Amino acid sequence: MHHVTSISENSPFEPNELHLGYTIRPMIPTILRQVSLLRIGVLLTTLAVVSCKPSDQTQHPNIIYILADDLGYGDVSSYNSEAAWLTTHIDRLAEEGMMFTDAHTGSAVCTPTRYGVLTGRYAWRTRLKSGVLWSWDRPLIESHETTVGKLLQKHGYVTGCIGKWHLGLGWQFFDAGTDSADFSKPLTAGTNSMGFDYFYGITASLDIPPYVYIENDRSTVVPTAYTENNSKMGWWRRGLTGSDFEHEQVLPHLTEKAVSFIEQQSKNPDGKPFFLYFPLPAPHTPILPLEEFKGKSKTNLYGDFMLQVDHTVGEILKALDRQGITEETLIIFTSDNGCSNQADFDDLATFGHDPSYHFRGHKADIFEGGHRVPFVVRWPGKVEPGSSSAQIICLTDLLATAAAIVGDTLASNAGVDSYNLLPALLDGQMEQIREATVHHSINGSFAIRKGKWKLINCPGSGGWSVPKPGSPEEAGLPPIQLYDLESDAGETRNLVDEYPEITSELTQLLESYIQKGRSTPDPGYVTESGKIFMVKLDKSLGASIHKVTVETREFEIVNDTYDLGEVDPVEHIFLGDLDGDGFEEIYITTRSAGSGSYGSIYGIASNNDKSVSEIYVPKPSDLPDKASFFQGYRGHNKFQIENGVLVNEFPVYAESDTNAKPTLGTRKVFYTLDHGEASRILTPEKAVYHE
Repeated sequence: MHHVTSISENSPFEPNELHLGYTIRPMIPTILRQVSLLRIGVLLTTLAVVSCKPSDQTQHPNIIYILADDLGYGDVSSYNSEAAWLTTHIDRLAEEGMMFTDAHTGSAVCTPTRYGVLTGRYAWRTRLKSGVLWSWDRPLIESHETTVGKLLQKHGYVTGCIGKWHLGLGWQFFDAGTDSADFSKPLTAGTNSMGFDYFYGITASLDIPPYVYIENDRSTVVPTAYTENNSKMGWWRRGLTGSDFEHEQVLPHLTEKAVSFIEQQSKNPDGKPFFLYFPLPAPHTPILPLEEFKGKSKTNLYGDFMLQVDHTVGEILKALDRQGITEETLIIFTSDNGCSNQADFDDLATFGHDPSYHFRGHKADIFEGGHRVPFVVRWPGKVEPGSSSAQIICLTDLLATAAAIVGDTLASNAGVDSYNLLPALLDGQMEQIREATVHHSINGSFAIRKGKWKLINCPGSGGWSVPKPGSPEEAGLPPIQLYDLESDAGETRNLVDEYPEITSELTQLLESYIQKGRSTPDPGYVTESGKIFMVKLDKSLGASIHKVTVETREFEIVNDTYDLGEVDPVEHIFLGDLDGDGFEEIYITTRSAGSGSYGSIYGIASNNDKSVSEIYVPKPSDLPDKASFFQGYRGHNKFQIENGVLVNEFPVYAESDTNAKPTLGTRKVFYTLDHGEASRILTPEKAVYHE
């Protein structure tokens, strides 16, 4: 073990690189910046949720979800006939269940994928636009979000998470100092508040400090010592390490905890089903196989570690067999992204092994090797043994599938990127369930897959393989890539110039998924008073200016304080987060039928507040030069969003003639949408957009 003061040269990134934002390519201008302004699905979360009563819980299966860390498509021998080793236990799952051959993670790196697994939502819709979370970051999952754990708890499940979390935690800190977390205090936000009755695990990857075990809401010990390792494959960054924490023993220790959880729940006197989310810390770095596995693969340490991962799966299967609950348990095995280059692809190639199989790229990349992963499902009596499916699926699909299993209906703002996979699992449906699937790389580059076509919105890998972002190899390449994966699974022939109509179609579809705030079909929205509220987005004004109009007036406001349909006719609708809760609301500008009335802006609030509030009432004194303000009077007044700024364009009248045609032309007043307030500014140059 060597003392180092900086990250190992073998580390593929520096910590600060993980938080860099990247501009999406010109083909989709301003879209990422506009994501928060256009999340229609989230905007309407004030509307009531229609759900089913929990059905008889004895009919529900136990559910185990094993998520490997940095395991490649080609690392499982049932997926790769050329693999240099045999993964006998994972292969047993495949023989007894269904293999999905076109499964994808929500991102090519771990934090965003894990977010998608639990919430059914692409992580680029959150504050995390690229990279991963770091040691002390706050939770990425918001307290109000629906998670798989919360859903299953509602239906009588006992829920447990054992393993690598890497979704942020609510640490408490001392006033100052490096590594200033107070490990003696409980977490203010963590797994227990996100749908898990029990948690035992580690904060993030095994090479990211702090190196402590956490049980439920606190560390098992208060760490005082620092450890670090700079070996080629076994490296980890310098960090506080608990006295009960030994890196080499983390995987076997977590495996023991998972087995114990299964044994305890199988003896539950209440007969409740259980959900175990088991995110492994391996075969991610540090690559530290136990002595009994060293040399077993006859390749390198990564191969040996892979066999230890397979052994872990075997321990779970044996536990189910011992407890006699194999037939009652649905088990899923998959990975959070493709294999990391830390496995040493060149070395493995000398043994005829490619962790990415025949696909291009690896972890972090927008290419298939970055996000196409094994996905095996065993459900005795339900899923046909030894079957396979060519469905294009995403790891975000767990939430909708779990809801279908327990007979529930998701809220309109939940699982917006999650599809129910039961038709494929139970009936072997061949017709594609998903309309399309969005891919995302470490630097924030996008791709979209529909059928055989894959559109990539960057010129290179978007990650760690050549051509890297900003590299000489990337310079001069077309900004867009289009591949036919049926004939070119290795993504070697860019067809963007040959199929402009496909490029246009997929670009528009990706834009719509970003703008609508969902990639699943719009379910429609029902108010608590039972009326339908529909919204139509009109993009005719351009990419940076959006106008939303009411499709139907058949609606009532939630608290019935205002009858906008009669007393205050609707004039315009705009989007913004004026109440500062982190989600955009639909704001309705109204006008009065009587002359001299100034109208108002009313907000249908978002997730955190189901009330209608009068957000801002413009008055003549609020405007420059004492100009009168008429909200929609004679159709002259306009509200629009321009580059993240609320713009009010209105007529200016002479004070002596407010009922005549505008005599002083028109003016624009700009309001920032910052910190929950509509603050007026005089010029758009002073406006700053805040995501």
